[in-house]
Parts: sequence; C-alpha cells; structure tokens
Amino acid sequence: MGDEKNFRSQFYKKYKKVGLREVEEKRALEALLKEQPLDVVRLATFCCRSAVPAAHRHLVWKLLLQVVPRHAESHDYVRQQQRLTYEELWRAVSSLGLTGYMDVSALTSACDGHYEYNNHNYYHHPRRTGSRPDAPWPEDQLFMWLVSRGLLLHPPGELLRQPESQQYLAIVRKTAGLMDCPVDVFWVSSAVWSLLRDNREAVAAAVKEAAGTLRREHQALHSHLVRINVFSSGLLMDLCLSLFFDIFPDSAMEKVLDKVVAGAFGLLGCLTAALLLHLHQPLTIATTATGVKSVLSGMRKEEAEMVVATALEQWLKAVVDRKQ
Repeated sequence: MGDEKNFRSQFYKKYKKVGLREVEEKRALEALLKEQPLDVVRLATFCCRSAVPAAHRHLVWKLLLQVVPRHAESHDYVRQQQRLTYEELWRAVSSLGLTGYMDVSALTSACDGHYEYNNHNYYHHPRRTGSRPDAPWPEDQLFMWLVSRGLLLHPPGELLRQPESQQYLAIVRKTAGLMDCPVDVFWVSSAVWSLLRDNREAVAAAVKEAAGTLRREHQALHSHLVRINVFSSGLLMDLCLSLFFDIFPDSAMEKVLDKVVAGAFGLLGCLTAALLLHLHQPLTIATTATGVKSVLSGMRKEEAEMVVATALEQWLKAVVDRKQ
C-alpha cells in the first residue's frame, strides 16, 4: 500500500510539473507574439526548445515561413492580398485547362479501376470532374504554384511525374490535414516546400547523419540497406523532402513541423534513424528500396507516434549536448 501511495504521489507530481510547464510555455510564446515588430530569431529559438501550443501553432508557422509579416497590423491586409492572388492563380490554371488533372502515380495501387483518397474517387482518366474553386485538389495547387513561379514548362502529365512535383503534392496533402483554410494550405505548403528545397544540402546532411547513426547502432541493418542501395537510391532524401507523407500521422508531424519551420533540419535525420531502427526486423527482409518503402509505409499509427517521440527526444538531447 505504501509503494502504491508513493507511486501515485510521484505520478501526480510529475504531471503537475508538465501542466505548469505547458502554461509557462504558452505565456512565454504569447509574450513573444506581442512584441512589435516580432523577433523571428527568438521565435525560432522558442520553437526549437519548447513545445508550440496548439492555439498559436498555425500563426507561428506562418510567421517563421514569412507567409505573414512580423508586424501584426499588416496581417489583415496581407491575408486579403494572398486570397486575391490565390483566386487569380486559380482562374489562371482554369483558363489554361489545367484544373482537374490527377496524380497518376497515386493510382498504382488500384486494382479495380479507381483509387480512394480522402473520400474522393480518383479514376483512370487524365482529368477529374467536380473540382471546386474554393477547394482545389493538390494537383490543382501544384499547377497554381508552378504558374506563380513561371515554371509551367512541360505537359501536365509530365510535370506530375517529376520527383519535385511528387514532393510538393505530398506536402500539400500533409498540410491539408493540418489546416482548414485552402488559402492557408496553399501559402504554407508553398513556403514549406521552398524552405526544404532551398536547404536541400542541410537535409542531405541530416540523411547522411542518419546513415552514420544506423551504422553505429545497428551495423547489420546498415550493411543490408547499403547492399540493396537504399542510401544511394534517394529514397530517404525523398521521404524527408516530402515530410514522410504516408508514414507519420498528422498529429505527430505537427510537432516535427514546429521544429522544421524554425530551421531544425537535423530533426529529419533523427526521425529517419529512429524510423529505420524501429523497423529493423522487417527491413532486413526487404530486398529492394521499393520494398523498404513498403515496410515504412505499413507502420501502425501507434508505432509512428512512438518513433516521432523518440526522434524528438534524441534531437533535443543532441542540441543540449552540443551547447555543453
């Protein structure tokens, strides 16, 4: 009875501290957000060191991604301009006949003539019907982004097959699961993709570090993955650049995105290493990079949540160790 009472005491003490910390973090973030102009460097530091409260998460993302400016009084005007630009881009892709194209690669797993995604039917046809201007499909948003950058240089089908397009589509789909407003989805997705693309070298370094971690902690698995060309195939780099779209659930990726938008690309390496180590048994049976991708995509949600928590813990520990 004494042991049980002591356990309860320690349990409540621990979670009381957690609750107090969450309140302190929320107050600290709210104080930062009240600064005018906002100090983006301090905000990024906060995101790297602390958990971002859900109530302010989307605003923090938009501030760090420069989707909205540091001056709060300009936010309403910027949002209005972004909506107008969004609508103009939609009209542009509509007038060019680009709306309704589908990502053909998403159909590779279909066996009965159609593929189910987000409660919509994708058919084996070069165009879809039912696209709405208030909620463009991910492919529509890709063409909107390409038009905005003057990069609409190839036929739609060819554009959709390009690796960078696939990564952008993955980010849009992930962001659409985290945000409700289609306008915000478009601007945040575009900014996240630009951030990752502009920091490709840092992401590549994180993947290389993940390979080094795997070599130190599980030599046999590392040798096997080298033998089947996983590291040279670009698979792990692609997973990072697409934010592990079909592997980790939205609830877990929110916490990862909190750090990535703050420039913590090293976390992607920790996430890659934790993922490979967690699935080491089925991975040793895979014989190709495609087989490895299938194993990773088949992980259960509960396991995925645990892998993300482990990666975040390891990354924070590494950050602390580097400062000591």
